[in-house]
Amino acid sequence: MANKYALFKTEALKLMGVYYWLIGKQRKAMQWWRKAIAEGQRLNDRLELSRTYYEVGKRLLESKSKYKELDGIKAEEYLEKARVMFEEMDLQWDLDELEKLKLHMGK
Repeated sequence: MANKYALFKTEALKLMGVYYWLIGKQRKAMQWWRKAIAEGQRLNDRLELSRTYYEVGKRLLESKSKYKELDGIKAEEYLEKARVMFEEMDLQWDLDELEKLKLHMGK
């Protein structure tokens, strides 16, 4: 039974980070994303790990972000990690979203 829910754990942790970010509790969001990354790596959940990297990179680049890095890794590095994984898994929709973000950010 526990393994069944482990499939959603990385995504759930990532979404908790998004929730806290959106309500203005950035430090708490960072804690949740740190957990999501650790869990995604532990479970080898490449899909949600890549999407967590994207989410972290995107949020760190926001003008309202109080943080420029998470665990010594800058936003651009998270987005690059996400891009590499998206390409490896042939996730075209995610790659398109990343490209839109880069265009929006003027990069």
